[in-house]
Amino acid sequence: MTLYIGIMSGTSVDGIDIALCNIEHLPQWQISLLAYQEFPFPNECVQEIESLFISSDGEVERLGRLHRRLGEYYAGAVNQLIESSGYDKSQIKGIGLHGQTIRHQPLPPYAFTLQLGDAHTLAVLTGLPVIYDFRSKDIALGGQGAPLVPPFHKALLNSINTCDSLADDTTQILVNLGGIANVTIVQKHTLVGFDTGPANALLDAWYQYHHPAADQRFDCDGAWSVTGKVLPDLLKKMLQEPYFMKAPPKSTGKELFNLEWLAQYLDGDEPPEDVQATLLSLTVNSIISAINPWLKTGVSVYLCGGGARNSRLTNHLTVSCHTYQTQCEVLSNADAIEAMAFAWLAYCYDAKLNSNDPHVTGACRATVLGARVLP
Repeated sequence: MTLYIGIMSGTSVDGIDIALCNIEHLPQWQISLLAYQEFPFPNECVQEIESLFISSDGEVERLGRLHRRLGEYYAGAVNQLIESSGYDKSQIKGIGLHGQTIRHQPLPPYAFTLQLGDAHTLAVLTGLPVIYDFRSKDIALGGQGAPLVPPFHKALLNSINTCDSLADDTTQILVNLGGIANVTIVQKHTLVGFDTGPANALLDAWYQYHHPAADQRFDCDGAWSVTGKVLPDLLKKMLQEPYFMKAPPKSTGKELFNLEWLAQYLDGDEPPEDVQATLLSLTVNSIISAINPWLKTGVSVYLCGGGARNSRLTNHLTVSCHTYQTQCEVLSNADAIEAMAFAWLAYCYDAKLNSNDPHVTGACRATVLGARVLP
């Protein structure tokens, strides 16, 4: 067994996802999930993270402190997962750490991306090697540093024997519903992947704005959006956002899709629940429009990520896919997929395997991603 741990905390800021995986790549990819847990962030940590999404006074001091705190949170979560999993720490080869993105600016002349969570603290407190900073090398090579998951998605599909012998005209699509939605299109000789726009980012932000005292920070199962109706004029205006029309490679984040972005389209007298219903429709329409060139009879679409828990969202996506005679289903272990991706990226680093795809990110060449810290 070759065991790696992957850590993911996404733009939804709903907590830490940790996956323990067994990974091999010869004679073909074999990727299995052995253990998975979610660890919520303390409320004060959520507030600190979200305060750094937008530039403000004193942010360097706050950034430095949060960087260390996140390293400690990640370490505590990893140690709990290992203890509950029944596996001995000596069996684990390393940790793949994504970190918490607080800024993603992929456009030249000085493109950069910034993820917090001190890998040195994590390595010291867990006693395990940590592979981290997966995006910077791709950006240095002229890429956008995102999305990183499409090559993993292809390997995962291969490992579950769904695309190891694809016919030339077979297409499979993975839609990851995080804060931002990204898609992966897998064909026998082609891999395409890009961020389509918001998945949960605007839905969560609008819900939190109108439910500040709620225990949950999201519209559970789309229950609030069900009470509203879609506002066609608002939806039409939002779909004119230039990002939706850009050709890939492309990536985005909360730097664009936030409440300030939404406010420019609102008159101010819209019922809040109608806006929520319209934001859900925005997510569905922008995803379907993005993958439309590949949708045809017999294509399989798999949904994963936190948004796959929202049955209102997944039902609308499924209905839209069915209009193209396309099969659509929630992928097994949907919540764990992104964390598994970073376990896979750590494995690739140690195995010296290229783990980006220039066609996806726009980098000038393929490369091994990440940097390594020893305990």
